[in-house]
Amino acid sequence: MVQRALCPVCELLPTQGMVRTFGFPLLIALTLVGCDTLERTLGDGDEGPPEERSCEGVVCGPCAPAITVRVSGGPGNPAPDAVLSGLNGSCGADGTRTVCSTNVYAPGDYAFEVRAPGYQPASVEVTVPEVLVVGACCNCGYEARVLDVTLERL
Repeated sequence: MVQRALCPVCELLPTQGMVRTFGFPLLIALTLVGCDTLERTLGDGDEGPPEERSCEGVVCGPCAPAITVRVSGGPGNPAPDAVLSGLNGSCGADGTRTVCSTNVYAPGDYAFEVRAPGYQPASVEVTVPEVLVVGACCNCGYEARVLDVTLERL
C-alpha cells in the first residue's frame, strides 16, 4: 500500500503503477531538496510560497550564539585564559585554544575586546547580518559568526 503522508506533492501519485514510474525520482528529489522546497516549486507557480504555513508540531532547536570567538596564543603557546570585555559570554579551554560563546542572539554591529593574562588585548568588531527565511518554521533571524583571534604575548 502507498503511504501519502509525506507531503501534498505526494498526492500526485495516486496509483501503484505511477509510483513505480515516478516514485523513485520523486523520492530522490524530496531527499535532495526537501518536501517544503518541492511543494513551493511545484505548487505555487511564480507567486512564491504561501503567506501562511502551518508549523504545528514542528520543534525548533535552540539557535547558536550569534558570535563565537576561538582564541589562540599563537604557535607553541598554551591556550590563553581568555575573557571577553564589553560583551557577555563565557570562555573555556578547548585543547590549544579557548572558545568563547557569547550571549548574543540578534543581528547587529558589535565591538568588544578579548583579554588574557600575559597577552595584549585584541579589539574585535563584527557585524552579524540579519537573515530572514520566508516560509520557514524555524529561523533565528541572523547568520552566526565564528571568529578566530590570535593574541600576542606581552
